[in-house]
Amino acid sequence: MAGKKEDANQRRRAKRLAERAERFERHAALVNQRADDRRFVQRVTDAQGRVTVTLAESEGPQITDALRQQQELFRDKFGREMGPSDPVFFDPDADEPVPVDEGKMMAEIRQEAERMPDPQMRAYLLAFAECGYMVTEANQHTFSAHEAEAFTDAVERHLD
Repeated sequence: MAGKKEDANQRRRAKRLAERAERFERHAALVNQRADDRRFVQRVTDAQGRVTVTLAESEGPQITDALRQQQELFRDKFGREMGPSDPVFFDPDADEPVPVDEGKMMAEIRQEAERMPDPQMRAYLLAFAECGYMVTEANQHTFSAHEAEAFTDAVERHLD
């Protein structure tokens, strides 16, 4: 009896590993397919660990609008135009322009997520707060297969 149970466990484990390997292969193919394709966001890390993100051509207008909104919020808060050394995402409670505190921002995202009536959206926001990034259909190729898997696992945990 123990031998049959052990065999069944080994088969399940082998199946899970094969499925994971297949997901990783599909991910690698997607990364190769979208590399240097300007229709998709691109992320490059240099030798010093600095990351450069190039947005997809189609995202330009949305990003421009979002940046204009941030400039307007900055002007309303601090009474002047945003300078080159000012943070785009600033602490709205600070008297001087300082970058938003990441921990505080993630705590606010968690609070907002808990109020979401849509369980799928709640799970995505909680996974974002947990991982520090969000993997989507449009950007999944900019993450490693392990990062994409970690995000998916976090979403599934928060759906349970």
